[in-house]
Amino acid sequence: MDRLVADGLKAIRRIVVAVIGGTVLLLGLALLVLPGPAFVVIPIGLGILAAEFEWARRWLRRARALAQSAAGAAAGAGEASDADAAGSTGTSAPTDRGSGPRSGTKGPD
Repeated sequence: MDRLVADGLKAIRRIVVAVIGGTVLLLGLALLVLPGPAFVVIPIGLGILAAEFEWARRWLRRARALAQSAAGAAAGAGEASDADAAGSTGTSAPTDRGSGPRSGTKGPD
């Protein structure tokens, strides 16, 4: 009898997790085209589903790895653009090579 109750409670928990996690995940997917934080809501939905389902754990691990690699790429690109921005602030000496029509020298006639 106790085994039957335990199995029933486990099934109810699984259904509740599936409904709540699925709803949050669907909301996050809708937010991909609607205004809102889709990239925050989708992992939350996967996290809820991962409490009971192995496929959700795999998706969550994959999403986390993608987010970390994107953050690393953005940080690398940010450092490069910071270096470019620092170079264009005028702190370095101007480079006038004396060429062109405004350089004060006459070209060949």
